[in-house]
Amino acid sequence: MTTPLQVHNRAVVLQFMDEVQNARQYDRIPELCQPDQVLDHPELKEPAVGLGILEVKIGDMVSAFPAMRFDAVDVVTEGDQVAVRFVLTGTQTGWLGPVKPSGKPIVQSGMAIYDMRDGKIQEVRIREDLLQMLDQLGAIPDRPALLYWMKKLGVLRLLQKLGKIPS
Repeated sequence: MTTPLQVHNRAVVLQFMDEVQNARQYDRIPELCQPDQVLDHPELKEPAVGLGILEVKIGDMVSAFPAMRFDAVDVVTEGDQVAVRFVLTGTQTGWLGPVKPSGKPIVQSGMAIYDMRDGKIQEVRIREDLLQMLDQLGAIPDRPALLYWMKKLGVLRLLQKLGKIPS
């Protein structure tokens, strides 16, 4: 049985996705997230605390994929947690870190676990298939023999050596 709090938490997370991530209404962040919210994402060396990181990270993605969109595929609530399986779509027309604009579309899957406190997002742990995204953008070599070197040299160094990204 779903509780009223779970219904509220689910609505807050979906509002965050629709209004902040998709509509870029960054002024909604303080209304939907705790001031000391935590963002845990594979791209970050360690979880980041505070509201400012959300706008920065979403802004980085918007720079690379101006028309990007997050769509919830599955949403599950349990206690103070909301789990979302999502699909990110967009076309890369700007730099994505060291990856030059490719003009290629992406369809990337991922999951996010939102911990809620007092009806707002306290922490979000995001896991995405970043290798899938890089492959769709053409930043991963097509030859399987290069996979060995990708592991040995590190993906970033190998992509620099192949001229796929700047040194």
